[in-house]
Amino acid sequence: MFLVVRPQAAMPIPLTMWTQTPTTPAHLYLDTKAPLVRASVSMEKPTTHFYQVEMVFPPTDATIRRLSMPTWIPGSYKIRDFAKNIEQFQAFDSSDKPLSWRKQDKATWAVEVPAGEALKVRYSLFAYEFSVRTSYLDSFYGFLNPASAFLYEEGKKHWGYRIKVKPAADWTIATALPKLDEHLFLADNLDVLIDSPMMFGPLRRHEFDVKGIPHYWVIAGDVNKNEAGMVEALQKIGTTVGDLFGDFPFDRYYFLTAYRLDGARGGLEHANSTLVHANADHFRTRDGWDRFLSLMIHEYYHAWNVKAIRDQSLSEFDYQREQYTELLWLHEGWTSYYDTILMNRAGFWDAKRGLAEWSKVINGYNQRPGNHYQSLAEASFNAWIHYYHPSFTTKNSQTDYYRAGSLSGLALDLLIRHKSKNERSLDTVMARLYRDFGAQRKPINWDLVARILQEVGGKSAVNFLDTYIRQANPLPMEKFLGYAGIEVAEAKVEETEEAPHQPPKPVSLGIQTKTKDDAVFVRHVWRGSSGWQAGLDFGDEILAINNRRVTASNYDKILQWSHPGDEIQVLVSRGNHILTVPVTLEEKQEVVKLKFDGDKASDLQTSIFQALFPPDSTAKENSKQETSWHP
Repeated sequence: MFLVVRPQAAMPIPLTMWTQTPTTPAHLYLDTKAPLVRASVSMEKPTTHFYQVEMVFPPTDATIRRLSMPTWIPGSYKIRDFAKNIEQFQAFDSSDKPLSWRKQDKATWAVEVPAGEALKVRYSLFAYEFSVRTSYLDSFYGFLNPASAFLYEEGKKHWGYRIKVKPAADWTIATALPKLDEHLFLADNLDVLIDSPMMFGPLRRHEFDVKGIPHYWVIAGDVNKNEAGMVEALQKIGTTVGDLFGDFPFDRYYFLTAYRLDGARGGLEHANSTLVHANADHFRTRDGWDRFLSLMIHEYYHAWNVKAIRDQSLSEFDYQREQYTELLWLHEGWTSYYDTILMNRAGFWDAKRGLAEWSKVINGYNQRPGNHYQSLAEASFNAWIHYYHPSFTTKNSQTDYYRAGSLSGLALDLLIRHKSKNERSLDTVMARLYRDFGAQRKPINWDLVARILQEVGGKSAVNFLDTYIRQANPLPMEKFLGYAGIEVAEAKVEETEEAPHQPPKPVSLGIQTKTKDDAVFVRHVWRGSSGWQAGLDFGDEILAINNRRVTASNYDKILQWSHPGDEIQVLVSRGNHILTVPVTLEEKQEVVKLKFDGDKASDLQTSIFQALFPPDSTAKENSKQETSWHP
């Protein structure tokens, strides 16, 4: 006989996990009236990279039960077909009698079940893709993204889930899900389950509070860094983001982090946790430390902007089909703006370091022709077919709602500050979106965002939305940066009196190159450039320039023998054919460098600049943390 298992008094749960508070979304807590799906996960031999999964679904009146696995995971807009990793699927009734089943489509199993009978399924899950979007298991540790691991029944997304985990020997478990005991966890419904990654292994944990909210930093794998310093940095992140919004959308938060030595990097946001991957050795450098902190800010900020401030187009998840939104420039782009600007506000960077970072972002933006051809709204809508499916024409034809979106956040922030004499800002917009919608569990849409912008920034902010978000008009960053007294200058090498001659202006073929062994290949041809007009092609191997043999080490030197406007002969190998391509050289695009001159700036410009780059930064103190790793 099937029993619906519910929490009993003999299995106490901490009061904070069950009692709603004004700052706690109701969807994080178990609705004890809903039926429960019982699931178990084991990892009997981690070196095979297989999890063993069993799920028991409550009785219904249906005689054909349809079980599906999600095809994508929220926060990553690409169909990933997680069902491809399921093997040895079996179905049984409550007495373990085998049941007939068939595959209905790529992600759905149709099982014949007597009416009123529970349905039990077992399967093996292959988990060897090291990604924050999938599941993984090896002899060192493992993690589960439930979207890539568990089935759900059609029409029963409201059912609760009781997950029992049997970890490998001596391994522990970390997840933000409410816990009944050391190995037993509960999810209110399918959305909460999918939003709650789980990590297993010989885990290390650090616990700290941010304004009374418990936070946990969980470490899987070896990592070469100052852990005490990182805990302090994570506390600063929590305080800085919490101060921006004035409240927290969760009553606990988990930073789940996995480390390895092969360049791993990535993060995925969840309502009260994040799963982050990083290179274990990056913390030997200041750049590695900074990249990790900005990633942690990005994913943490998403708990407000994406999870709480939720897109109406994504307010009800369809886990089998694409869901389209025009707001990823806000959700991802503006989050990217804050993951950079908050590095200064939290005291990790001084003004010089912050300006250097924005210089890099602007240089990358200026180089991309696609900003002239695709709007940020269109890039958001087409994320399913563009962002996660790059091609040779991506940079020439498409904008990037992360990089370009972050610059739109910077530009709009500066515009609002300028028009309001620094009394309002993009902070005001985000706090309003959270207060009026996120904290009230009301979704947002384009019109609501435009209304808030109108109220905070006036007509000019709404015009910005129409001109630079809705349309493919490149951002005039020099104009907006001027509101903060920030000058855009070409980063030229200073000439000295001792120089015997004036060096020629740098030249370019209008391409990006890549090297393999000692050979040089065309990686990208910029749209409209001299190389584009002459007919250089993706994948061309550059053999010689003006009869001089080209190698990886001398390519730049040989190119600089010529001047802008010179026609040179480029010998290439293309499809096993040797071709000579005449190319008229163009002047290489200058790299820009941002600078601020306090003597020239007005009082308003100075106040805006200091709001972005606080003068009381503790970056020097924080640099001690960055360099005090464990050898």
